[in-house]
Amino acid sequence: MKLRSAIAIILASAVTATITILTGCATQPPPAPAAPPPPSPTMLNVRFAATATLLRNGQVLITGGVAHEGGSSATAELYDPATGGFALTGGLLTGRARHTATLLQNGKVLIAGGIGKAGKPVRPAELYDPASGRFLATGNMLEARYDHTATLLANGKVLIAGGGTTTLGVTNIDTAELYDPASGTFSQTGTVTRYYDPTSDEVFYKGDQTGTVTSYHDTTSDEFFYKGEMNAAHAMHTATLLPNGDVLIAGGMDADGKPQALVELYNPVTGKFTPTGSMNLARREHRATLLQNGQVLITGGLDAQERVLAIAELYDPATGKFALTTEAFPQTGTTMTDVRYEKTASILPNGQVLIAGGEDVDGVLATAELYDPAHGSFTCIGGRSGGPLSLCKPSMIDFRIYAVAVPLADGQVLIAGGYNTRISKARNPIARTRGMVAFTVLNSAEIYNPASGAFTSTTTVVNARYGLNRVIVKCCGSTEYDQAACRRGLSFGCVVFSSRF
Repeated sequence: MKLRSAIAIILASAVTATITILTGCATQPPPAPAAPPPPSPTMLNVRFAATATLLRNGQVLITGGVAHEGGSSATAELYDPATGGFALTGGLLTGRARHTATLLQNGKVLIAGGIGKAGKPVRPAELYDPASGRFLATGNMLEARYDHTATLLANGKVLIAGGGTTTLGVTNIDTAELYDPASGTFSQTGTVTRYYDPTSDEVFYKGDQTGTVTSYHDTTSDEFFYKGEMNAAHAMHTATLLPNGDVLIAGGMDADGKPQALVELYNPVTGKFTPTGSMNLARREHRATLLQNGQVLITGGLDAQERVLAIAELYDPATGKFALTTEAFPQTGTTMTDVRYEKTASILPNGQVLIAGGEDVDGVLATAELYDPAHGSFTCIGGRSGGPLSLCKPSMIDFRIYAVAVPLADGQVLIAGGYNTRISKARNPIARTRGMVAFTVLNSAEIYNPASGAFTSTTTVVNARYGLNRVIVKCCGSTEYDQAACRRGLSFGCVVFSSRF
């Protein structure tokens, strides 16, 4: 009884003391929650040959790529323009590089193909759900492939075209397939209705031994074409959705691994690929950008002799022909200011195209240029270097190739990752080597502002917003303390207000 009484007295005293403390600060608001940590000023993982996708909420999803350990990464992160920094999101189910990422009409992102951690192309595809921040499995592609293209069609399906099927030798393919978000499955392209038997010269319905129809005869052109097949193999090519809904497949490596000039159109209604002329030059690792006037700008790349190109050309859907920018604009048209391949090309709100980074004959570039569609001309950002070839002055924050670039909702452009062979730049640690050439895998990022015409490091942006921290503490006596006093004051029931500027 005495022990129980003593416990009761102690409990009663504790309750009384708590009530007294609470009453003493009853007029004060409850303690504010701790402020979230500042976002990372750089990507949290180094990567090149990754993907970047602008989500509907304005954030940018960055997935996979080659990591510093030399393998394909399964990490993913988000860039938030509101904070200017990066934060991790859910990881990929399959690590991959040289894959594709396509924003679907439902707001999810289709991740398809690529080279997996085992160094082999992967078939499994997955979906990123921005609502949950997770990656979810979806159907498998009909063929494992990398260095392919993925294009969102007007009907909501995704056209997957070309690529390579193994990393052992040249295995570039001429096949294509469609992803249907409604069923989460992949299938061959096209709707086949009539078939031609060359032995009897008759048109009729026909299937192979498995009951799957594979080819048919076009009575208009008197030619055969096959379900899910292009007219040639393409890898490291480009695919551009045209205003009329067709897809322009341009160049890339052929079945022998050589750059080609062949161009073909995919018609989503018939599922047929049709040749549509040729580019003026064979090229791979180039870029194709849909302009606001409906034409397609083709820039840079490597030609059949492995020469780096500065020659640009325009595809006109109205004529189905290509013209060099110098020919299309005989008075004002120019070539690019520098030869470059594997650079980024981004359309700006004013209709101009930002060409940034890549590599020329001397190495990785930190230069950028603008294409003006009104005059067919290219101009250096930051001015000319004054060198013998009149190259641009370096204007980017980092030298980078195989980077990702995304036009943001506010008209600026985010450029992130890639690698740099100019290892004299001490700000980048050497991550690994490729043969005898050391190179640096980057986690840095920068923003191009069309209004100022300048690049700014995301590190500078984050430091400007979060670099200075001061915490103001108001206790019951409304006294301001420094941060150390704040910690002491918390034990006395004071209220903390955090201010960052």
